[in-house]
Amino acid sequence: ALALARLNANALGVNIRLVQSDWLAAVEDNSVDLVVSNPPYISEQECDGLDRTVRDFEPRLALSGGGTGMEAISRLVQEASRVLISGGWLLMEIGDDQAEAVTELLCPTHPTIQLNNLKFDYAGRARIVMARRRSR
Repeated sequence: ALALARLNANALGVNIRLVQSDWLAAVEDNSVDLVVSNPPYISEQECDGLDRTVRDFEPRLALSGGGTGMEAISRLVQEASRVLISGGWLLMEIGDDQAEAVTELLCPTHPTIQLNNLKFDYAGRARIVMARRRSR
């Protein structure tokens, strides 16, 4: 994935630093303007019921967000809190039934990252979270 990203960046003339990491573990504190992610957000139970064209060809690690599907999202929010600069953005895809849980996670009392906006798919379901790092 990193090799392909490098090829694409070079073809587009983009100056970008690519890092291989367990989530954001290898990223320095307060060093990132933007985190974009399509984290695994499907619950363990739902993974078992996925269509075989998905279940049999995608690594489970790329699909399963843990028992409730929110574990990876919660971890990403926690780690983004550390790496984002003041005013930095977190953009991530969520499951079509997770808007309420994510809104609760990123409520106005969250110590570092606050929900800014939800983007909806053509069926009217919230699928993209736009959240911003509070000023330090």
